[in-house]
Amino acid sequence: NCATFTVRPRNGRYLAIATSDATGQDFDIAVAAANGSGRRKITEGPAWDEEPAWSPDGKWIAFAS
Repeated sequence: NCATFTVRPRNGRYLAIATSDATGQDFDIAVAAANGSGRRKITEGPAWDEEPAWSPDGKWIAFAS
């Protein structure tokens, strides 16, 4: 079971996505265009990286790990 949580910044250009692997045992953060294309992982590993939040200027992503 995969779970996905998406956060859109104020400018609406990109999405920050917390998504689990197929086992639901690991969450990583990815970014994608507002239409969902071009998804790219920005974290990877055994830690649960979740709750992405864009900075007010839309340049940075903070997340819990």
